[in-house]
Amino acid sequence: MAIASQATTASSDSTPVPVAPQVPHTIEKHGDVRQDPYFWMSKRDSKEVLEYLAQENSFYEKTMKPYEALKKQIYTEIR
Repeated sequence: MAIASQATTASSDSTPVPVAPQVPHTIEKHGDVRQDPYFWMSKRDSKEVLEYLAQENSFYEKTMKPYEALKKQIYTEIR
């Protein structure tokens, strides 16, 4: 199953925000039925999950890049 994430645009720039796709999945346990559209993410080593997490990590790095100097300054202050 290939899972392609949807993307919206961050308001501050044109970096696409990764949006986890919802894949219908029904769980039946102890007479209880529930829907979990993010069940596919429980397969931590799957190609789809790893690709999605790489998209999230990339988005984080691009979004936080302008704050790198501030991050270093704060880390220096709290040491």
